Amino acid sequence: MSFVRIALIAATILLGVGCKHHDDSIYTMSDFQFVEQVNQELFYQQQLHQALQNLADVKLLNLGARRQDGIDRYYRELKMATPNISWPSPVLSVYHQNQLRVLAESGMGYQERLFDMLMETDETMIAFHVKAIGQGGLQNANLRIWADNKINDLQQNLKETQALKP
Repeated sequence: MSFVRIALIAATILLGVGCKHHDDSIYTMSDFQFVEQVNQELFYQQQLHQALQNLADVKLLNLGARRQDGIDRYYRELKMATPNISWPSPVLSVYHQNQLRVLAESGMGYQERLFDMLMETDETMIAFHVKAIGQGGLQNANLRIWADNKINDLQQNLKETQALKP
């Protein structure tokens, strides 16, 4: 009887040591922090997509329209995933304001500069999502999963922008 008891205790200890414990304390980002970051970046992307639609190239007009549809879908999904968040009104950061000013003043290099800005903001959105799913990321496990599922879409946006860059 004592042999069985010792074997059970040993098995319990081995299982306890061998199994990884999922530590939610490594996740520190609130839903609001994530929403605030992506909301500001998406607002900036909308400004860039409007700039795309001002160009006379049909491919670029279509890109701008598709990307705007993607942003609208993203917003709907994120708002459904964060029903308790009071969404802040988006504002352009000083950096984004300066970028848009530089774009407006870029003259002959306007289209190339616009694509550089689009690629940079695509990379920023990917980085936000990678941060959200990693250590120090979102506390909300469901939102973490949602953010993880969005990374592929965001990478596709970047690839499409890179492929169309003049």
